Amino acid sequence: LFFKSARILDVGCSEGSLLKEIKRRDPGVEVVGIEPNVAFAKFARDHVGSKVYSTLADLSANGESVFDLIIVNHVLEHVENPVDLLTRLKHLMARGGSIYGDVPDINAYRSLADFHIAHRYHFSVRTLLATAHKADLRVADIGRHSPPHHPYSVRSLLMLQCAQPTMPEAELDDGGVYDRIRAINRWGWYYHLRQRVLSLGLRILGRAFRTLDKKMESHGEIS
Repeated sequence: LFFKSARILDVGCSEGSLLKEIKRRDPGVEVVGIEPNVAFAKFARDHVGSKVYSTLADLSANGESVFDLIIVNHVLEHVENPVDLLTRLKHLMARGGSIYGDVPDINAYRSLADFHIAHRYHFSVRTLLATAHKADLRVADIGRHSPPHHPYSVRSLLMLQCAQPTMPEAELDDGGVYDRIRAINRWGWYYHLRQRVLSLGLRILGRAFRTLDKKMESHGEIS
């Protein structure tokens, strides 16, 4: 699987399931995670028994550097600047190291629901290639696939130096995407309404919980 003593970093490791599985399959490797969610990070530390940091800055401040494999699994679509993130991760790669990236495939979108409200970016094979190139990374492998528990996706293996794969034109064709986006743009009101309804629902829930808490506190004081 991995060579002995390989160091692996999972950016956005969530509860640590992927790191746990890597350690199960290959106990000789060292795994490290980055997870900004405090509860998930704590669970990952307990669950995996590895170091988990909140940010890249925390990682660097603790002297962590030089990883043989960096995993960015369904993370690039969430961040503010994917090129900047890949550029920063590039400086953590060991000589001959690589970055494994996986993102939802916009060419497989079939409805408005596929435009996830938490996704800042939507990638195709062509745009993921462009993102890697802007970060001055070379693409060793790239292609569409259907991962478990995720939507249809595009996965890639990025390196500092490698031979570029020859991509069939069909893989790079985004024509259908533009047609769907143009059609969806005519329904822009839907996104606006959905956001307003979601915000209103969250405010109502927040008020309901605060009211319930006050009632419980009052009941406790009376008792």
